[in-house]
Amino acid sequence: MPIDLTRYSLFAKGYRLTLLANQGYCNSNYIAQTDKDTYLVRHFKLQNIDRAFEFSIQKKAHTKGLAPKPLLLDTEQNLMVTEFATGEHKFTLNKKELRELALTLRKLHKVRVRKKPHNHKKDFKYKHKKANATLLKLKKYKRDLVLCHHDLNPRNIFFTKKVTLVDWEFAGVNDKYFDLATVCVEFKLSREIEQYFLRCYASIHSREKLELYKVLYRELYMVWMGENITY
Repeated sequence: MPIDLTRYSLFAKGYRLTLLANQGYCNSNYIAQTDKDTYLVRHFKLQNIDRAFEFSIQKKAHTKGLAPKPLLLDTEQNLMVTEFATGEHKFTLNKKELRELALTLRKLHKVRVRKKPHNHKKDFKYKHKKANATLLKLKKYKRDLVLCHHDLNPRNIFFTKKVTLVDWEFAGVNDKYFDLATVCVEFKLSREIEQYFLRCYASIHSREKLELYKVLYRELYMVWMGENITY
Protein backbone atom coordinates (compact mmCIF):
# COMPACT_ATOMS: atom_id res chain seq x y z
CA MET A 1 0.00 0.00 0.00
CA PRO A 2 1.49 3.38 -0.97
CA ILE A 3 2.23 5.87 1.79
CA ASP A 4 -0.27 8.72 2.03
CA LEU A 5 0.98 11.70 4.05
CA THR A 6 -1.74 14.14 3.00
CA ARG A 7 -3.85 13.16 6.02
CA TYR A 8 -1.30 14.81 8.33
CA SER A 9 -1.23 18.58 8.85
CA LEU A 10 2.56 18.63 8.41
CA PHE A 11 2.12 17.66 4.76
CA ALA A 12 -1.26 19.21 3.96
CA LYS A 13 0.30 21.72 1.55
CA GLY A 14 2.21 19.10 -0.38
CA TYR A 15 5.45 17.16 -0.15
CA ARG A 16 8.05 15.24 -2.12
CA LEU A 17 8.75 11.69 -0.98
CA THR A 18 12.10 10.07 -1.86
CA LEU A 19 13.28 6.60 -0.92
CA LEU A 20 16.69 6.76 0.78
CA ALA A 21 19.47 4.83 -0.96
CA ASN A 22 20.73 3.03 2.15
CA GLN A 23 17.99 0.99 3.78
CA GLY A 24 17.89 -0.83 7.09
CA TYR A 25 16.57 -4.34 7.73
CA CYS A 26 13.56 -3.29 9.74
CA ASN A 27 12.18 -0.25 7.90
CA SER A 28 11.90 1.41 4.53
CA ASN A 29 13.17 4.96 5.00
CA TYR A 30 12.05 8.00 3.04
CA ILE A 31 12.85 11.68 2.96
CA ALA A 32 9.70 13.80 2.96
CA GLN A 33 10.33 17.38 1.88
CA THR A 34 7.92 20.26 2.17
CA ASP A 35 8.52 23.88 1.25
CA LYS A 36 9.67 24.55 4.80
CA ASP A 37 11.20 21.41 6.28
CA THR A 38 12.69 17.97 5.71
CA TYR A 39 11.46 14.91 7.58
CA LEU A 40 12.29 11.22 7.87
CA VAL A 41 9.47 8.76 7.23
CA ARG A 42 10.08 5.23 8.51
CA HIS A 43 7.74 2.64 7.02
CA PHE A 44 7.87 -0.42 9.26
CA LYS A 45 8.76 -3.86 7.93
CA LEU A 46 8.73 -5.64 11.29
CA GLN A 47 5.35 -6.02 12.95
CA ASN A 48 6.37 -7.51 16.30
CA ILE A 49 7.77 -4.31 17.82
CA ASP A 50 6.01 -2.09 20.34
CA ARG A 51 6.03 1.08 18.26
CA ALA A 52 4.23 3.15 20.89
CA PHE A 53 7.04 2.35 23.33
CA GLU A 54 9.64 3.17 20.67
CA PHE A 55 7.94 6.52 20.02
CA SER A 56 7.82 7.38 23.73
CA ILE A 57 11.48 6.42 24.26
CA GLN A 58 12.65 8.48 21.30
CA LYS A 59 10.65 11.41 22.64
CA LYS A 60 12.43 11.09 26.00
CA ALA A 61 15.78 10.79 24.25
CA HIS A 62 15.02 13.90 22.22
CA THR A 63 14.35 15.95 25.36
CA LYS A 64 17.88 14.99 26.48
CA GLY A 65 19.37 16.05 23.13
CA LEU A 66 20.13 12.47 22.10
CA ALA A 67 17.70 11.85 19.23
CA PRO A 68 15.69 13.54 16.47
CA LYS A 69 12.24 14.62 17.61
CA PRO A 70 9.52 12.06 16.81
CA LEU A 71 6.54 13.91 15.34
CA LEU A 72 3.85 11.35 14.66
CA LEU A 73 3.13 7.64 14.82
CA ASP A 74 0.50 6.01 12.62
CA THR A 75 0.04 2.31 13.37
CA GLU A 76 -2.62 2.04 10.67
CA GLN A 77 -0.12 2.95 7.96
CA ASN A 78 2.77 1.39 9.89
CA LEU A 79 4.89 4.51 9.86
CA MET A 80 6.60 7.07 12.03
CA VAL A 81 7.65 10.59 11.06
CA THR A 82 10.59 12.25 12.80
CA GLU A 83 12.82 15.23 12.31
CA PHE A 84 15.52 14.52 9.77
CA ALA A 85 18.90 13.86 11.41
CA THR A 86 21.99 15.29 9.78
CA GLY A 87 25.62 14.47 10.38
CA GLU A 88 28.17 11.86 9.44
CA HIS A 89 28.32 8.13 10.03
CA LYS A 90 31.82 7.17 11.12
CA PHE A 91 33.30 3.70 11.17
CA THR A 92 36.51 4.63 12.96
CA LEU A 93 36.60 7.14 15.78
CA ASN A 94 39.27 9.47 17.09
CA LYS A 95 39.56 10.13 20.81
CA LYS A 96 37.39 13.25 20.72
CA GLU A 97 34.57 11.41 18.93
CA LEU A 98 34.91 8.43 21.23
CA ARG A 99 34.68 10.68 24.27
CA GLU A 100 31.53 12.33 22.90
CA LEU A 101 29.98 8.94 22.28
CA ALA A 102 30.86 7.77 25.79
CA LEU A 103 29.30 10.89 27.34
CA THR A 104 26.21 10.44 25.15
CA LEU A 105 25.77 6.90 26.46
CA ARG A 106 26.21 8.08 30.04
CA LYS A 107 23.39 10.54 29.47
CA LEU A 108 21.21 7.91 27.79
CA HIS A 109 21.77 5.41 30.57
CA LYS A 110 20.46 7.91 33.11
CA VAL A 111 17.07 8.23 31.38
CA ARG A 112 14.44 6.59 33.54
CA VAL A 113 11.92 4.22 32.03
CA ARG A 114 9.62 1.52 33.36
CA LYS A 115 9.97 -1.62 31.31
CA LYS A 116 10.61 -5.28 31.98
CA PRO A 117 14.33 -6.01 31.47
CA HIS A 118 15.33 -7.66 28.21
CA ASN A 119 15.69 -11.44 28.44
CA HIS A 120 18.63 -12.55 26.29
CA LYS A 121 17.70 -16.18 26.86
CA LYS A 122 14.85 -15.68 24.40
CA ASP A 123 17.29 -14.44 21.73
CA PHE A 124 18.95 -17.83 21.40
CA LYS A 125 17.82 -21.36 20.70
CA TYR A 126 19.13 -24.33 22.64
CA LYS A 127 21.73 -25.02 19.92
CA HIS A 128 23.54 -21.72 20.59
CA LYS A 129 25.93 -23.31 23.05
CA LYS A 130 28.42 -20.41 23.15
CA ALA A 131 25.72 -17.82 23.81
CA ASN A 132 24.04 -19.90 26.48
CA ALA A 133 27.36 -20.64 28.17
CA THR A 134 28.07 -16.89 28.19
CA LEU A 135 24.68 -16.14 29.72
CA LEU A 136 25.39 -18.70 32.41
CA LYS A 137 28.70 -17.00 33.26
CA LEU A 138 26.97 -13.61 33.41
CA LYS A 139 24.63 -14.84 36.14
CA LYS A 140 27.31 -14.30 38.77
CA TYR A 141 27.30 -10.55 38.07
CA LYS A 142 24.75 -8.09 39.34
CA ARG A 143 22.89 -6.51 36.43
CA ASP A 144 23.39 -2.75 35.96
CA LEU A 145 19.97 -2.10 34.45
CA VAL A 146 19.52 1.07 32.41
CA LEU A 147 17.76 2.24 29.27
CA CYS A 148 19.85 0.83 26.40
CA HIS A 149 19.69 1.75 22.74
CA HIS A 150 20.43 -1.89 21.83
CA ASP A 151 21.50 -1.19 18.22
CA LEU A 152 24.59 1.01 18.31
CA ASN A 153 25.99 0.15 14.91
CA PRO A 154 27.70 3.06 13.10
CA ARG A 155 24.72 3.66 10.79
CA ASN A 156 22.58 4.53 13.79
CA ILE A 157 25.00 7.17 15.07
CA PHE A 158 25.40 10.65 13.59
CA PHE A 159 28.37 12.85 14.44
CA THR A 160 28.22 16.65 14.22
CA LYS A 161 29.08 18.97 17.09
CA LYS A 162 27.22 16.40 19.17
CA VAL A 163 26.22 12.75 18.86
CA THR A 164 22.70 11.89 17.69
CA LEU A 165 21.27 8.37 17.90
CA VAL A 166 18.57 7.10 15.51
CA ASP A 167 16.50 3.92 15.06
CA TRP A 168 15.19 3.33 18.58
CA GLU A 169 12.99 0.32 17.78
CA PHE A 170 15.10 -2.11 19.83
CA ALA A 171 15.55 0.23 22.80
CA GLY A 172 14.77 -1.26 26.17
CA VAL A 173 15.99 -1.97 29.67
CA ASN A 174 19.19 -4.00 29.82
CA ASP A 175 22.61 -4.08 31.44
CA LYS A 176 24.62 -0.99 30.47
CA TYR A 177 27.49 -3.29 29.56
CA PHE A 178 25.53 -4.42 26.49
CA ASP A 179 25.63 -0.96 24.86
CA LEU A 180 29.28 -0.49 25.84
CA ALA A 181 30.26 -3.88 24.47
CA THR A 182 28.43 -3.09 21.24
CA VAL A 183 30.53 0.03 20.70
CA CYS A 184 33.74 -1.88 21.44
CA VAL A 185 32.86 -4.55 18.88
CA GLU A 186 31.29 -2.39 16.17
CA PHE A 187 34.15 0.11 16.11
CA LYS A 188 36.79 -2.59 16.54
CA LEU A 189 38.45 -0.72 19.38
CA SER A 190 41.99 -1.69 20.28
CA ARG A 191 42.68 -2.53 23.91
CA GLU A 192 44.27 0.89 24.49
CA ILE A 193 41.46 2.86 22.83
CA GLU A 194 38.86 0.72 24.54
CA GLN A 195 40.38 1.64 27.90
CA TYR A 196 40.14 5.32 26.98
CA PHE A 197 36.48 4.91 25.97
CA LEU A 198 35.65 3.21 29.27
CA ARG A 199 37.47 5.88 31.28
CA CYS A 200 35.39 8.54 29.53
CA TYR A 201 32.20 6.66 30.33
CA ALA A 202 33.30 5.84 33.92
CA SER A 203 31.48 3.53 36.32
CA ILE A 204 32.84 0.35 34.77
CA HIS A 205 33.94 -2.12 37.42
CA SER A 206 34.46 -5.44 35.65
CA ARG A 207 36.54 -6.10 32.55
CA GLU A 208 35.48 -9.75 32.59
CA LYS A 209 31.82 -8.79 32.49
CA LEU A 210 32.47 -6.49 29.55
CA GLU A 211 34.30 -9.26 27.70
CA LEU A 212 31.36 -11.58 28.24
CA TYR A 213 28.95 -9.01 26.84
CA LYS A 214 31.20 -8.61 23.80
CA VAL A 215 30.92 -12.35 23.19
CA LEU A 216 27.15 -12.14 23.69
CA TYR A 217 26.83 -9.27 21.22
CA ARG A 218 28.83 -11.12 18.56
CA GLU A 219 26.62 -14.17 18.97
CA LEU A 220 23.47 -12.05 18.82
CA TYR A 221 24.77 -10.34 15.68
CA MET A 222 25.14 -13.78 14.11
CA VAL A 223 21.51 -14.52 14.92
CA TRP A 224 20.33 -11.21 13.48
CA MET A 225 22.35 -11.41 10.29
CA GLY A 226 22.33 -15.13 9.62
CA GLU A 227 24.17 -18.13 10.89
CA ASN A 228 26.69 -18.11 8.01
CA ILE A 229 28.13 -14.66 8.80
CA THR A 230 31.45 -14.41 10.61
CA TYR A 231 32.32 -11.28 12.55
